[in-house]
Amino acid sequence: MELYCSENLNTDRCTAGRDATMYTDSRVMENLITSEQHNGVPPVDYFVSVQTEIKPYMRKIVNSWMQELCEERHCEYQVFPYAVSIMDRFLCYCPMEKSQLQLTASACLLIASKIRECHALCVEDLVYYSDYTFSPHTLKKMELLVVCKIRWNLSTITASDFLDHILERVSWSKDHPLIRQHALTLINLCYTEYEFMMFKPSLIASGCILAAYNGLLSSSNTKPSSHQLQELQTLSKHSMSDVTNVSLLVEKIVQQETNSTTNQSTSSNNNKTVSHSSSKQHASNNNNSSQTKEKPDTPIDVQDVRF
Repeated sequence: MELYCSENLNTDRCTAGRDATMYTDSRVMENLITSEQHNGVPPVDYFVSVQTEIKPYMRKIVNSWMQELCEERHCEYQVFPYAVSIMDRFLCYCPMEKSQLQLTASACLLIASKIRECHALCVEDLVYYSDYTFSPHTLKKMELLVVCKIRWNLSTITASDFLDHILERVSWSKDHPLIRQHALTLINLCYTEYEFMMFKPSLIASGCILAAYNGLLSSSNTKPSSHQLQELQTLSKHSMSDVTNVSLLVEKIVQQETNSTTNQSTSSNNNKTVSHSSSKQHASNNNNSSQTKEKPDTPIDVQDVRF
């Protein structure tokens, strides 16, 4: 007799539906704004007063690696900014060598996935993605060190926590279904850049939403109305000038990243062209050289004979 089980053991993601109460009760936004005062921003700029070896560009490199890993593993959108926030808080208390930065980032990803994922990242997978630069035992020890240094305070507010709550409360988001996706992409970009490290999550979320909205309106050559901007200001509790400045900074970073990618692509194509031309020239020279060397002593060149 054959046993058959129809249970699906695949780790399919099952997300909760929209909770109308969460998006209509004003106390939710108030609690988020209150919580970010304590757990939303690093206590200090650790590049100035704590870390001596780690530099801002190193943070960007390792954060970009964290983001790519989250995309590769299809993590929930909250995991990456949460891991960055945990790492920033940890680095405020514990000086680290630059050779340990990827290990620290991996430990923070492991913690974030346990808090914000249904299926946490596997230790062995993180070791694999780090190209085996550390052992599973070392990663577990670093995980314990991180949570001890931040005193087991794992309650962290990120800009992605504000995203849906703001979009559900502004009247103009329903007209642009892509605004959430664009804003989320911009939020992830902000968490890789040092310029946004000391900004409050609510301000980052508001600035990214406005930048995404401006991008969607650019095709029709229109701008957000004063009423729409007032809605964003009222919800985020930030002045319109602050939100606008963050939005402009986001757009500037996006432009820089776009130009950098374009230049790299152009440089790569030029290198390929030069390499191809050099190869052809080298082959042609070799061919001519071989023809000269292979000239027979007989009056008739065998290479000129058509068989």
